[in-house]
Amino acid sequence: VAFLCEHGLRGTLAPMFGALSDRIGRRALLIAAALATAVVLPCFLLVSGPASLIAWSIAMGIVGSVNIPVSNTLLLDLAPVERRQSVLALNYTLMSVAYTLGVSPAGYVAEQGYGLLGFMSGLGYVLVALLYAIALRGALPIEKSSAGVLRNTVSAFRDRTFLLFALMACVFPLS
Repeated sequence: VAFLCEHGLRGTLAPMFGALSDRIGRRALLIAAALATAVVLPCFLLVSGPASLIAWSIAMGIVGSVNIPVSNTLLLDLAPVERRQSVLALNYTLMSVAYTLGVSPAGYVAEQGYGLLGFMSGLGYVLVALLYAIALRGALPIEKSSAGVLRNTVSAFRDRTFLLFALMACVFPLS
C-alpha cells in the first residue's frame, strides 16, 4: 500500500512539476527536489509501523515526482533535436545499469548499519544537487508556456496519447 501511495503520487504530481519547471526553470526545481530527497530518504529509518511507512512513502512520492519529468525534459532541452532519441536511450540504459550495480554497495553499507545507509543515501542526493548546481552552470534553454501550471497539468490528463502511454505502463509489470 505504501509503495502504491508513493508511485501513485509520483504519477499524479509529475505533470504539475513538469509544467512548473516550464515557468520557473528546471535546474532550480531539480536542486530543490534533490535536497528535499536528501532529507526525506533517510527518514525511512524512523518507520515504526504501517502508518509511518505510508507517511514517509507519501513524502517520498511528492519529492520524487519532480525527478523524472523535469530531468528528462532538461536532458531533451540540452540534446540536439536529431539526437534526442539516442540521448534518452543512453540515459535509460545507464540508469538501469547504475541501479543494478548499486545493489551490491548498498547491501554492504546496510550490513554496516542502517544509519550509515540512511546517511549515505542522503549524501548521495546532496551530491546530485551539487552536480546540478555546478555542472549545469551555463544558461539553459527554457520554453515559457503562456498557460498556467494548473491548466498545463490538467491538459496532460486530457491528452489521449498520454493516457494510452500511461495505460501501457500499467500493463508492463503485469506481463
